[in-house]
Amino acid sequence: MFKKNILIAGGSKGLGFEIVKEFSSNYNLFVLSRKRRNLNKHTNFFSVDLSKENNTFKIFKTLKKKVKKIDLIIFCVGSGRPNSKNELSKNSIMNYLDTNFFTFSNLINAYLKIFNSDKTSIVVISSIAGKKNIKAPIGYSLAKNTLDLFVKILAKNLASNKIKINLISPGNILIQKNNWSKKLKKNPKTVKRYIKSNVPLNNFIKPKEIINLIKFLFNNQKNITGSDFIIDGGQIL
Repeated sequence: MFKKNILIAGGSKGLGFEIVKEFSSNYNLFVLSRKRRNLNKHTNFFSVDLSKENNTFKIFKTLKKKVKKIDLIIFCVGSGRPNSKNELSKNSIMNYLDTNFFTFSNLINAYLKIFNSDKTSIVVISSIAGKKNIKAPIGYSLAKNTLDLFVKILAKNLASNKIKINLISPGNILIQKNNWSKKLKKNPKTVKRYIKSNVPLNNFIKPKEIINLIKFLFNNQKNITGSDFIIDGGQIL
C-alpha cells in the first residue's frame, strides 16, 4: 500500500518527538531537527537549523531528490526559555523571532519554491502565549503572535493551490521529562494550585489530544483552513 509522506519539523524532543512516535509506523516520515537526540531509529532524519535560510533551502533540495510530494507538514519548532536578562532588548526579541517565527517562514518559503506542489496539509503548533498575557517571556509571546497572523495570511494565499494550513495552540502540555513534568515533581502543590487557579477545566494538556487533532485535520478535511484550534482547558477565556 502506498504510504503518504509526512514532514515533521522539530521532532527530536518534547511534543515533536511524541508526534514522531505516533506517525512513524504508517507513513514515510522525514524529520528535521538541529540534533538527532531520540531519533536514532528514524533513518529519514535531516540535521538543520531552520532559522538559517540558506541551510533550509539546501535541505529541501535534498528532500526533493527523495520524494516528489509531501502530503503533510507538521511544524513543531519553538522555545519559550529565557534567553537574556533584558527581555526587552532587540537581541532577546530577535532570538525569540528566529526560533519561533523565522524557522517557519524559512521552511514554508523553501517548500513552496522547491516543491511547488498542491493539496498539501500543513499544521503549525503555536501557543496560547501569542493570544493572551500568561506571563511568558515578552519576545516569545510576540513571536507566537506574529506566527499566528502569518499563518492566517498564508491560508488565503495558498487556498488556490488547495493547500490547507491551520494552527493548533496548546496550553500547558505535560510530557515525561518536560518542564511541567519537572516542576510537578519538584513542587507538586504549587503547580497544582497554579493549574487550578488558571485553567477552568483543571487539567494539563496531553500530547494525544494534539495528535488526534492533527489526524482530524489531515484526514479527509477539505474545507478547514486558516483556523486556530485552542487546546488549553479554558485558560485564555
